[in-house]
Amino acid sequence: MLTTSTTSSSGSQVVVGTLITGERAWLSPAAAASYQQMQAAGMPAGGITSAGRSSAAQAGLYQAYLNGTGNLAAKPGTSPHEKGIALDMNVASSAHRWLLANGAKYGWTQAVPGEPWHWQYGGAAATKSNIPVIGGLIDGAKNVVGDVTGAVTSGVSSALGLNDIATTATSVLLRIVFVVGGVGLVVLGLGRMVASTAAGQKIQTLGDQGLSTVTGGLA
Repeated sequence: MLTTSTTSSSGSQVVVGTLITGERAWLSPAAAASYQQMQAAGMPAGGITSAGRSSAAQAGLYQAYLNGTGNLAAKPGTSPHEKGIALDMNVASSAHRWLLANGAKYGWTQAVPGEPWHWQYGGAAATKSNIPVIGGLIDGAKNVVGDVTGAVTSGVSSALGLNDIATTATSVLLRIVFVVGGVGLVVLGLGRMVASTAAGQKIQTLGDQGLSTVTGGLA
């Protein structure tokens, strides 16, 4: 087991093995200590396709993603790989299967939705700022609300002959209705999932109240 420690622009680095390409695989001291604990507990060696990365390497991956010639990559300065707290694993490897069964015990989680190969120490949640796909989903939802609101507002304005001020007010009101209605549906769904519990019943009640508010306003 390699435990070489060095310091670079990315901070202190501890080499924990080699990538499948033969290059050294490094992590931050805390993540490396956890990784070594997992190896001592029986995690098979190998299977690492990516570990710690320099900012320059991350910038190259992100540019390739933007150019359409590379896979999804976080913006430079936001990737957990740059901090040395992430591993990408060959999902067919025995090491990956071991992580699926035991990784959480040592602080490793699959923190990025849609990337089963990506493991992160500390389990930091994906955010809009560093995961373009999630940002795209959020922006897409906003666009849908905007398109629907625009279409309904245009129809109402034309039918009633509203002036600019009234049209703007209608648009704002519809956006509020859609957002409150969407939140109400989500809360209602959560409540029904756990309706057998007292907490679930409270959540369901909140959802019902939210939907009542919306439907009452539209009636």
